[in-house]
Amino acid sequence: METKFTKGEWGGITHSISRRWFSIDSKKGFIARAFYGDEKPIVTMEEAEANAKLIAAAPALYKALEQLIEAYKELIMGERGVPLDNDPEIKRATAA
Repeated sequence: METKFTKGEWGGITHSISRRWFSIDSKKGFIARAFYGDEKPIVTMEEAEANAKLIAAAPALYKALEQLIEAYKELIMGERGVPLDNDPEIKRATAA
């Protein structure tokens, strides 16, 4: 599968207390920021940190998803010969 997101490991998470964000970086640079605050609808600092960790884990999660899809395809194809390339949920999950 061809991906469009920034290649490589993400995970350099920086916390700016004064600006109220967690910054997610890669070796190529800035990826995203997860903001937090005291007013609605902004999330809490704990939620922002959890969101930043989830975003930083995205490449590893995507790689795991690819491996699971391939293993599932082999299992299903071996048992029933059912192609999964057109499955809408798999297409949506791998559209990144």
